[in-house]
Amino acid sequence: MAYIQIGKHRIEREANNVLIVVEVGSNYDCDMDKARKMIDIIAESGADAVKFQTFKAEKLVTKKTPKCAYQKASQNDESSYYSMLVKLEMTEDEHKELKRYTEKKGLIFLSTPHSQEWSVDFLEKLGVCAYKIGSGDMNNLPFLGYISGKKKPMIVATGMSTLEEVKETYAFLKQRKAEFALLHATSSYPCRFEDANLKAVQTLLKEFPDIVIGFSDHTPGIESSLAAVGAGARIIEKHFTLDRNSNGPSPDHKASIEPDELKELVMKIKNIEKALGSGVKKPAAIELDVAKVARKSVIASKDIKRGEIFSKENLEIKRPGTGIPPKTYYSIIGKKAVRDIEKEELIKDGDFR
Repeated sequence: MAYIQIGKHRIEREANNVLIVVEVGSNYDCDMDKARKMIDIIAESGADAVKFQTFKAEKLVTKKTPKCAYQKASQNDESSYYSMLVKLEMTEDEHKELKRYTEKKGLIFLSTPHSQEWSVDFLEKLGVCAYKIGSGDMNNLPFLGYISGKKKPMIVATGMSTLEEVKETYAFLKQRKAEFALLHATSSYPCRFEDANLKAVQTLLKEFPDIVIGFSDHTPGIESSLAAVGAGARIIEKHFTLDRNSNGPSPDHKASIEPDELKELVMKIKNIEKALGSGVKKPAAIELDVAKVARKSVIASKDIKRGEIFSKENLEIKRPGTGIPPKTYYSIIGKKAVRDIEKEELIKDGDFR
């Protein structure tokens, strides 16, 4: 069975267990007290992992790299992408404290690295159990090759990618014997429902039957995540904020869910895990007692004497379902009763020949 091990969690493709990764990212707005409060809420929700971002602006972008439209819209200023990222950098000490606090709360600490020269090497020293790869690096084979050399599980988002590009990355990581999962994603923040393309989860499940497939959800609310779990996603990643209308330096608040939504998301995913079942079509144990009443049997519609021929005139089908099932009705017609049978008595095996 295909699976990926993330910390203490074994996520199996064909099972119903879902890894819920809550993306804090930069939404703690460089306020450590706020970050700890967010981790507290995530722990209380029952989610599995907390994810941050690990980068140095100078290692990530050129100083002339423009902001995306959503980043401009969220901040209403003319500052550069580079200067925005400088404000959002997390120090080594902050990483250490947030990893310590996350694990104290019983959660997995994850972070997305954005450069091998600092991000990956630092996270490796920090002792992360896995690497989340952002969609921007899905086709960055040198970067993926460097991380695969760390011999730790990788969760790779596939936003902005064609299926052919995903196949190339899949083959590259397979060649390096990496343990990895793929997440369907649409890199828009927030993502319109009509751009979510949830059926792509099923496409990835079909194309890559030997790995776990998940969904990184940037749509409003929780509906898309729930639908993705029903479609077979076994990792769900969702951005989280304390206040979607925050004017903090992070550009991701508007694409995030708030505490009550997070609690509802986790609760409903866990209900879906239970509801998905084994996939084997058979009665649930609890149905067997109901079937005795809800199903029907062949019964005598009038008194029938021994030797009388069974016919449509003296047989009918009614509840309960503890006698001969209706599917035997036509095979009984034309046979003789071997005993006297009273009206509304159930016909039994041996009552005819």
